This record gives sequence, C-alpha cells and structure tokens, in this order.
Amino acid sequence: VSLLREELTHALYKTKEYLIAVMFEYGHTTTVPSLGTMAAVNTLGGDAVTIFNATHPWKTANGNQYAWENYSTASLALSETGIETINTVIRRWKDNSGAPQNNMIKDIMYPPDLKGDFIRLTESRLTPTSPNNAVNIGAKYIPGSGIENQWLSDTADYYVRTDARDGSMEMIFGWDDSITPKWINPRTGNTCFRADFSVGVGANQCREWYKAA
Repeated sequence: VSLLREELTHALYKTKEYLIAVMFEYGHTTTVPSLGTMAAVNTLGGDAVTIFNATHPWKTANGNQYAWENYSTASLALSETGIETINTVIRRWKDNSGAPQNNMIKDIMYPPDLKGDFIRLTESRLTPTSPNNAVNIGAKYIPGSGIENQWLSDTADYYVRTDARDGSMEMIFGWDDSITPKWINPRTGNTCFRADFSVGVGANQCREWYKAA
C-alpha cells in the first residue's frame, strides 16, 4: 500500500493523539501498558510517584514536608461540587518557599460522554437544576471553552488544566518525528514514505493537570 506524505502525516498525528490520551488515562498507575510496537512506559515523575497522585511529596525551602494532590481517589463528578472541590485544592498548592502558588483552573479536557455535562456546567450563569436561580459556581471557575478528546476511553474521567507555568510543575510531551521517502512504487509512481517517532514524558511534579473521575 502506497501512502502519500500528507496521508501518512495525518495518520501519524492521529497516533500521537491516541498515545497522549492513553498516557493521561494511565497516569495514575505506575506503568502505561505496551501498545503495539510501543514498549510499556514508566509514569513515575521526578518526585518518584505517579504523574497523577493523591500524595505527591513536597519539601519546601524552609524544611517543611507536606503532600499535595493532582488526583482524587474519591469520585468527583463533572459538576459544580466537583469543580468547586478541585478549585480549592489547586488554590491551596504551595511553592518551594511554602507560600501559596496562586494557581487557577484554566480549562477542562473531557471525553465525548461528558460534553453535555460540560455545556450545562459552563454555559448557564445560574444553576440549571435550581428552582431558585442560584448562582452556577462551576461557570465562574472555568474560563476556557473546553477540550473534547475523542480518544479518552473512560466515560467518567476528566482532566482539569491549570495555569501552572514552565518550571512550576508542568507535564511536557516531547516528540522526535521522522517522515522519510523510502521507495517509488513502480505501478503507481507514488513515493512511499515511512513514519517513525519516539515519545518521552518529562514530568517533575505535574501541576499543570488534575485528574478527576
């Protein structure tokens, strides 16, 4: 089968999107399982715990030791209550001097199954289910327009993106792409290409994302 470069590039990006989604979904476990020709990936960050963890260890400059979380072991539905709980956790994160880090919610990434919940949560100024026109807290906390990710297979998990800056615990995906011509198909005259890529996950403390379910 001969693939034009444009088609192969499209296929490569679809594969990348899928692998990133898999890493998000397995980020609370110690290992992403092997997929096809991709070997299993270790998900331990610089603090020796999983990317998404309820007890990230953290030692501040003044010697105080405490744990912070970017993963909830309790169920947190995509709702006003869930977002309010996560917002409080994120706002309580501290920097290496022990002072509040002042992070805020930036956006939400969710599977197609939760799109309706996200729309109801963010596009109503007032609580949709309230007979008293109560304020919709969720809409106040989420400034972004949402990221629907069709590659996420779990129908309940969603991911809260924060405004944590580089060096302030961000999860980074690095790629090394290579799409090279390999041969000419003698029947069609099309140039056949081969696509190769490698992926690495650089994660020190991963405060850019919070995983909830």
